[in-house]
Amino acid sequence: MAEEQHEKGRNYVNYFNGLLTLTFGQLNYTKNFDAYKNPTRLAFNINHEKFSFDMKGTIDYNGEKREVWIESKGYLEGSKLLTYYKDFIIKAYQTILAGKTNEDDLFFFVTNVPFGCSIKNLFNRSFIEEVLEEKKIFEYKTDKKFTKFSESIFGIIFTDSHINLLTEKYTIKPGDNLWELWRRRKNRDLGWEEYQEMMLEINNNIQTTDKLPIGRTIKKFY
Repeated sequence: MAEEQHEKGRNYVNYFNGLLTLTFGQLNYTKNFDAYKNPTRLAFNINHEKFSFDMKGTIDYNGEKREVWIESKGYLEGSKLLTYYKDFIIKAYQTILAGKTNEDDLFFFVTNVPFGCSIKNLFNRSFIEEVLEEKKIFEYKTDKKFTKFSESIFGIIFTDSHINLLTEKYTIKPGDNLWELWRRRKNRDLGWEEYQEMMLEINNNIQTTDKLPIGRTIKKFY
């Protein structure tokens, strides 16, 4: 079970990284590390508490290149997302407080389902303050860096409708396989691993990267 969860997590890291590449291409988003290939670069031990992020990359934001720390959560429904998101806020702020990350860094919480709660404005300053209060992290009240931090938390939800904007319908022809579709893609920034995971995730009617069922209609990324 642990190995299966590890593989599923790795697949979602590739999947979400591909979607970030497509969505933020104009902002020159680039992944530098992920927790499955470079675990030590994303792990922290602060106040005897160990935690890590799933990915780290760079993005052009407000006219400058900024580092971005990314948490990816792939689920069928969002009932547990709020808890995970609160944990994400805590560890992001702890890294800032401890000087483990730069105060100009950005933090992305990426998922594929809406949050299963009725709370509005999950990504504004007041909610972030509430989360820190719950955890009894009161340093933010006198921390001059907190305002910048509270403006550096972003939630990105790749819903089905968003995926539809990035894809087109395609009918599989004789000789087609995912490798050839990847080679013929328009977006040259999209890596093979990410493309493969994205295609298998959004097309339940294909399960392999090799032979594809001729005549079947699938979603294909631009």
